[in-house]
Amino acid sequence: MILGVLLFSGLWAVEAKADGDCKGYLTPYWTRNTSDGDKAGTFLMLGKEYTNGEFKNKYADDMAVLYNLDKNYSNITFWAGALDGYSKYPADYKIYLDGELVQSFTREVNAAPLECSISTAGKTQMMVRIDAKTFSRWGIVNVTATGHQWELESQLAATADSAGSRQYRCKSCGATKTVTKSFKIALKNGMTFKKGKYTYKITSVSSKTVTLTKGDASLTSISVPEAVSCGGVNLKVTAVGSRAFYKGKATKAVVGSNVTSVGASAFESCTKLKSVKIGSRVSTIGSKAFYKCTALTKVTIPASVTKIGGSAFQSCTKLVDVILGKNVKTIGSKAFYGDKNLKTIEIRTAKLTTKTVGSSAFKNIYSKTKVTVPASAYAKYSTLLRSKGLGSKATVK
Repeated sequence: MILGVLLFSGLWAVEAKADGDCKGYLTPYWTRNTSDGDKAGTFLMLGKEYTNGEFKNKYADDMAVLYNLDKNYSNITFWAGALDGYSKYPADYKIYLDGELVQSFTREVNAAPLECSISTAGKTQMMVRIDAKTFSRWGIVNVTATGHQWELESQLAATADSAGSRQYRCKSCGATKTVTKSFKIALKNGMTFKKGKYTYKITSVSSKTVTLTKGDASLTSISVPEAVSCGGVNLKVTAVGSRAFYKGKATKAVVGSNVTSVGASAFESCTKLKSVKIGSRVSTIGSKAFYKCTALTKVTIPASVTKIGGSAFQSCTKLVDVILGKNVKTIGSKAFYGDKNLKTIEIRTAKLTTKTVGSSAFKNIYSKTKVTVPASAYAKYSTLLRSKGLGSKATVK
């Protein structure tokens, strides 16, 4: 199913031109100097062939430098001259933009360096060709580009009644700009998009649902929203994908109320995560979802959760308190294995059985853990929990 087919107007490339506020040195991506002892051969620039001469007498008498502009720059300046302050012979300079000769000049013997300024707005490539005789050291230095180097950072789809936007950042100076425009978009199952510091994947266009698949590594606080918009369509965030925040730096996390599942390893190795609030509709916590969250101190599993995956909270070494909601039916093997400071566990569910609790689920936790269970399940749980790793010194009441 497809939603949100919208009006298209213009090209985004038009909006991404440089505005000339940024300056920096430009680095060549291709050079050829015949002093290297090899035949220079030929190369193509925008479909036109250029020959760079060949090796003669082990001295530079013919060279070329090619710069990639990508329509990012409004102006290029550089100094042309003898690189060591001495030249026995003159040199001819030729400057090409997108394969067309735009400027040429001759530098005489021992001439002082000449400052050159070339307008390059809208151009893709620049080549500087220098032809001199033996024993010359002509070249160009201090090549300075004027104009932002825009890179697409994020984008938001447009709607029929609202323009979309694209966020650009200059990779040279860090400046940002936002470009808005209406454009054609079709929402499809499996389509991914980024909003803020989160990336989403559309799981169902018809149901208008998405999975949060990735959070930026720089996040210090995680807030999984209830919904997110794309193409003017409001989409519910119903899942946190596997490894979505793997090895993240966040200290706290809140899972939105529309989320029904937390994927495998979603928060694995988030070693700074101190607190987490699990949404009231989460039914499944995947395997290793909070594995090695070594700063986590307390976890409350809401009543909506029916399944906790294997090793879900394994090696959470600072975890002290755990509350298991009243509808938990399944706890995977090693779910709380190695939580050496887990001193209190409140079990509100009476639905656990020997078959639904995995091996070593409570092994190697605090030796004198105090476990509170429903009165109706006391007799069953006293034996069950110890068979799943609860120590002999722990108390069940």
